[in-house]
Amino acid sequence: MGEKLKNLILIFLIIIVSVGIIFLIINATRSLAYNKNAQNPIVTLSIEGYGDVQIELYPDYAPNTVSHIVNLVQKGFYNGKIFYGTDGAAVNAGMILEDSTDETTGETEQAPTEDALMASYYDSSIEANSESDYEITIEGEFVANGFDQNTMRFEYGTVGLYRNDYQGYGTDLSQYSYNSGSSLFFILTEEDSTLNGMYTPFGKVISGMEIIEQINSLPTEQSEDVTMSTDTINYFDGNYPVITSATVETYGIDYKTPEYQEKFDYDAYLSDVLLQYYS
Repeated sequence: MGEKLKNLILIFLIIIVSVGIIFLIINATRSLAYNKNAQNPIVTLSIEGYGDVQIELYPDYAPNTVSHIVNLVQKGFYNGKIFYGTDGAAVNAGMILEDSTDETTGETEQAPTEDALMASYYDSSIEANSESDYEITIEGEFVANGFDQNTMRFEYGTVGLYRNDYQGYGTDLSQYSYNSGSSLFFILTEEDSTLNGMYTPFGKVISGMEIIEQINSLPTEQSEDVTMSTDTINYFDGNYPVITSATVETYGIDYKTPEYQEKFDYDAYLSDVLLQYYS
């Protein structure tokens, strides 16, 4: 009787283990099927007078950056923003507008603000130490910043996150430069290998690249008012293409809230440095 009981228990355990293995195999198969069918998010930019540009985002390469861009699009942040200039190899977008008056003609036209060039996004929903909006940036997801996962190359149609470069001011501020990206982005109109591993590529234009080419061919003028990157940033001569709306299809995937950090205050840093010498 005891031997029969042992055999029954053994058979029962074998059945339980077998059922568990079958359950794991079924779930693994479902997971593989889901991953195979899962689609990357697609952002659609409707550009006034031009048409739609579609950008596929790649969370496998730049997960936090993609979450950030998806979050901005869903909040309507890019609605009304502009494609503001070109450096010859890339078209830059995401600038805000501010009215200005020409003292000679008296005409009022819209122009990018200098503050917008600093590429920072204000989020008043994040608790800050002051009453003003919280100015945020995100960590750069590229090799030079220790993020080896992002092996995307900057090729024709690649979309990258703009960041500041504080290193030209006489000291090593690489980490502040690398982690200064926020809301501005650029779209390459030709391959640029010098950007590989130094900036965050997070997407690629899959439709409407001819529109980006049209924007890239607009007349430009050099701005003398911009304090950063004046050697590369040009502005369109009164013909800023406006993003009337930006939408994103996430295919049911929740990209959640991205990880933010407070923007580096370069002016305060410079003031502290000067005080050390001229106090």
